[in-house]
Amino acid sequence: MIDAKRADETIRVDTAFETMRAFLRAFWERGDIDDPVRGLLSSTEPTANGMPIDRAQWQDFLDALDRVKKSGLH
Repeated sequence: MIDAKRADETIRVDTAFETMRAFLRAFWERGDIDDPVRGLLSSTEPTANGMPIDRAQWQDFLDALDRVKKSGLH
C-alpha cells in the first residue's frame, strides 16, 4: 500500500515536473530494459491497493521527489 504519510503530500506543479524528470533519468540510467517506455509503464501500473506492480518504482519516485526538493529546483 502507498505510504499514507506521503500520499497526501502536496507539491507544486514545477516540483512534480522536475520529480518526473529525476525519476525518468534514474530509470534510464539503469538501462536494463529493451523497451524503456513499455517497461516503465508496465512496472508503474497500479494494483488494487494503489501500489505499482513494481513496488520499488514508488520508492524511486519518492527518492526523486526528495532529490528535487533538496536541490532547490522547485
